[in-house]
Amino acid sequence: MHNCSVTVCVCLRQNQAGCSCVVQWKHLESWELQGRSLQQLSSLRASLQQEVHGMVNPLSSELVAHLLVRDQLRTKQDAMLLDVGDLT
Repeated sequence: MHNCSVTVCVCLRQNQAGCSCVVQWKHLESWELQGRSLQQLSSLRASLQQEVHGMVNPLSSELVAHLLVRDQLRTKQDAMLLDVGDLT
């Protein structure tokens, strides 16, 4: 048996609607995971999935913004190169 550890996202408290969590990252050893019920493991998996999905959208938006800036800079560079070519 391999000894491994996992850092997981644990839902500490739900709001009244029960739809969002106050999330805290906690380090769990493999033996701690093995001691959990299937329902607890499913809950951990769901909270991890929710956290990952929550991180993806802002990161995707940030990436798109950076790519747009890059494209604008490349267009500006191409225009400058054409201007330099016209001067020589």
